[in-house]
Parts: sequence; structure tokens; C-alpha cells
Amino acid sequence: MKNFVYPSQPPVVIRYGKFIQSCITLIIIAMALFCIIKAINQLYKIAAKKKEKKRIDADVEVSEEIKILREIRDLLAYKSSMALTGVEV
Repeated sequence: MKNFVYPSQPPVVIRYGKFIQSCITLIIIAMALFCIIKAINQLYKIAAKKKEKKRIDADVEVSEEIKILREIRDLLAYKSSMALTGVEV
């Protein structure tokens, strides 16, 4: 191939092979990173679900003493709110 504009210069050659290879490499690396990040996010979601389940299970298993204390607290709050409105209990 001859360079007709600048005869002393070598011809301009576009190397499509290297460009295509670089594009394929980019796609492969991007896909690998995407899969890794997707897997890590799934692990975080699973861990969050387990943590939430443990928290719910802990809330369900309330002792009798805690139930009585909550009941007393609610009664006192009700009594104080009635005192503020002027109604005798």
C-alpha cells in the first residue's frame, strides 16, 4: 500500500485486529467485574435477611417480666395523659 499524499511517509494502516482484541478484552473484564459485584451484593442481601430474621425472632421471645413492665408503662402513660386532660381515673 502506497501513501499518495506524502510519498516519503509510510502508509497509514489501521490495525483492526488489535482494536477488536482490545474491545473483546474490555467486554470480558467488564463482565467478570459485573458478576463479582452482583455476587457480593447477593451475599449482602442474604446477610441482611438473616440479621432481620434474628432481630424478629429476638422480639418474639419476650419474657413475661418484660410483658408486665410494658403493661405497667402503658398504664402509667394512659393515667398521665388522662391527668393532663382533666379526667379522673
